[in-house]
Amino acid sequence: MSNVIWDKNAKCLFSSNVDTSILNDKKQAPVHLVTELNKVSVLQVMSKYKDRIDIQQGGEHGRTALHLAAIYDHDECARILVSLRYIIVHLIYD
Repeated sequence: MSNVIWDKNAKCLFSSNVDTSILNDKKQAPVHLVTELNKVSVLQVMSKYKDRIDIQQGGEHGRTALHLAAIYDHDECARILVSLRYIIVHLIYD
């Protein structure tokens, strides 16, 4: 599936009132799946809806999306997830 289709699907999913914390049969939320597949552009779209995603949600074996980015050596995904974590921590504690 092309990145354009992935991007459009992500925009549709996150702009609607869909529960983005639901896990698939591999215990992956959308943020886990996108990270594992190294869909950087989709993760960038998702980051615009940071209030709708839980980047600390554990999936299979308790792994977060950041764990998956590290395991699969997806540097750009890791950068996006770390920046989201930084923003969320500052929103909570500032």
